[in-house]
Amino acid sequence: MIVHKRMELRVKEEEVRELKNHYQKVIQHLEKGFPLKVKVLEELKASLSRIVKESRQWQEVLKAINRSGDYYCLHLLHEDNEILNLPWSMVIDNITDQPLGSIRRLYLTKGIPDYFKEKGEDFPKAAAPLKVLMMISSLEDAEWKQRLSYEEEEFQILKAFEPLMQSWLVEVDFTEDGSLETLERKLKENQYHILHFSGHGVFVGKENIDFLVLEHPLTLKTHKVAGADFAEVVNCNPIYKVPMVVLSSCQTAQGSVEKGLRGVTNHLLRVGVPIVISMGMSIRDDYAAFFASGLYRRIGNKETVLDAFNEAVKELKEKEFQESVERGVTGVEPLNWIIPNLYLSQDPGAAALVDWKQPEKKLKYLSNRFIFEKDRLLLAHEEEYLFIGRRKEKAAMLKPFFNKTPVLLKGQGGVGKTAMAEHLVQRLIAKNPNTIPFVFNEKTKSIEEILNTMRDFLLKQRVMHVISGMSQFEKGMEKFLYLLSEVEKTYQPVFVFDNLESFQVEPGKEFSGEFSDIKEIIDYLCEREEFHVILTCRYPVADVKHIESFDLNQVGLNDFWKKCLYMDVGYIRIYLREKASFEKAKQGFLARPGLKYIDVVKLLHETFGGNYRALEFFDRSVKEEPHKIVNSLDSFEKFLESSKEITNEVKQKMGQDMLFSQLMALLEPQHRQVLDLLSHFRVPMREMAVGHANTGTQRGKTSGLAPCAGIFAPINVDRDFPGLGDKSGGLLCHPYCERFIEEF
Repeated sequence: MIVHKRMELRVKEEEVRELKNHYQKVIQHLEKGFPLKVKVLEELKASLSRIVKESRQWQEVLKAINRSGDYYCLHLLHEDNEILNLPWSMVIDNITDQPLGSIRRLYLTKGIPDYFKEKGEDFPKAAAPLKVLMMISSLEDAEWKQRLSYEEEEFQILKAFEPLMQSWLVEVDFTEDGSLETLERKLKENQYHILHFSGHGVFVGKENIDFLVLEHPLTLKTHKVAGADFAEVVNCNPIYKVPMVVLSSCQTAQGSVEKGLRGVTNHLLRVGVPIVISMGMSIRDDYAAFFASGLYRRIGNKETVLDAFNEAVKELKEKEFQESVERGVTGVEPLNWIIPNLYLSQDPGAAALVDWKQPEKKLKYLSNRFIFEKDRLLLAHEEEYLFIGRRKEKAAMLKPFFNKTPVLLKGQGGVGKTAMAEHLVQRLIAKNPNTIPFVFNEKTKSIEEILNTMRDFLLKQRVMHVISGMSQFEKGMEKFLYLLSEVEKTYQPVFVFDNLESFQVEPGKEFSGEFSDIKEIIDYLCEREEFHVILTCRYPVADVKHIESFDLNQVGLNDFWKKCLYMDVGYIRIYLREKASFEKAKQGFLARPGLKYIDVVKLLHETFGGNYRALEFFDRSVKEEPHKIVNSLDSFEKFLESSKEITNEVKQKMGQDMLFSQLMALLEPQHRQVLDLLSHFRVPMREMAVGHANTGTQRGKTSGLAPCAGIFAPINVDRDFPGLGDKSGGLLCHPYCERFIEEF
């Protein structure tokens, strides 16, 4: 039985000053970056312990816990968050000589008197599994001491939650950036159980100003958002309220973060968020991720928030103590375990997170709005689609794109140029719903197709006079300008020219003469800078001026990992889960398979060079023939061996992509034979091997070839294949390459 008891902290004015004075000494000590010595906390602990010992309310509860077998949820109330955030859990109980935080049958929760309700609103609760939305604000213009490592933070969270996601206890989703606009969109798309925010906050007590330092949606630079506005966005859905918000502060100027969180916490309680976990002071990033992982794991296992919080705090304390022992540090007080604070706006019995009775319901990963190219989607989306990552590139692109500077997205096949183009258009539509995209790619063979697309759009909008209007002009360019003026009267057009390499005479060279009319339109749009224009190409676009070029290189491990999770690549996680369940039933306890999902992700990322298209090929192949890998999930070694056949098939498909259909046509049969030979080597090989094996190539011409870990072998064509002249651009790679050389 849990006895719920409210306790308004009665602290005298002189005691408040004393406590805050002692607390500031602790903060100042931590600001210097030193481990917290025991003696630094002695004065604060002594003052808090004296207040508890002299309080009749405290003593009644502590005696009741000691006498009975009941559990007590003690809800501390005070109008000053700084008093609430004091380390009450470190107070020594004068009856048992234990810290309050170590008493198993005591739950310490906190709240603001005016914002606490005995019974909360009866909002619907979302079904399992536990769904966590991560929002990380890592500003591009922050000073190096204050800037969060976005990639490291994401990696730590993914790493910490890997066992939970692998066993399907938790689903983790990320906002694309740290902006308020993105948060609102995500909260309206899905019913999350927990919002986890990591970033900086500020509170100016004298001026009663509090705000979170979020990211501007276009530049990812500093965007100060009032705590009240943040709370209103969290409360944006009238039929569903996120039941728990975790505010995880990272390293910044000590004292400002916890005060900033103080204000935000109050605003969240004010709008009725049932549970808020915030940090009383800054907490180390790795400890914050460790605490959150333990908390969410237990909630995912159907434990109550009260038990989950207490046990996660206990684990955190043990972790910090063990690390001190391993480092040989003595006389240091574990501190991070007292930093998390559990705030409630209503009775904890009514603050359940998950409706475990409902059938499981997975997250829906959706994009803003699909962009159509004539009668089909710009991208061949699966049922569930989400634009992944690219936050740095996106931050650089959005501002010039919104300012109508034409942008060129350049990069190898499969890195997401078209996906980025679509995402930019989506962001433009979100800003101006009257935006109309006109998308053209390698299938567009003449200006007539462009004109027909624009004419058909206007006819659908019942602009019937365009037919007679076009008849007044003879030249294609004149007709285009007429249609453009008609579109502009009501709509904001955006033009996307995808896969421009199809129009080039040679990679990186000028447009072919047969596409001169299309080139004329592109030149006009780019030179005027009056319209939103996106070009994509694998190579430089030499003869188009007035554009800003952005290189999209291979994606990093974090984005690749999230992509694997979102697309549920090959259903491998399902097979791992089933195998774990089988082992549990067979052995009577949970025995996880030797293979971890992160091992699969890392292998695929290394094998495919972070290439999304190769990952999609792999996903499709495994889902069509699961028997190829299902029986190899006992160990990494088995999976590595059994996946070779599929990965080789993927490499061959990538080798048949358009890039190689152009480049391989430039080679003689004997040269192709050399490249095929090189693809089978994973170590540097002597020149005589190729010379002897390939009768069509002179010995010595392959000098210096070194396959890069079996991925690609750069060849100096001018030296090794002089017959090609300068057609190749100087460098070449073999047809099994997952990473293409940009100088083609």
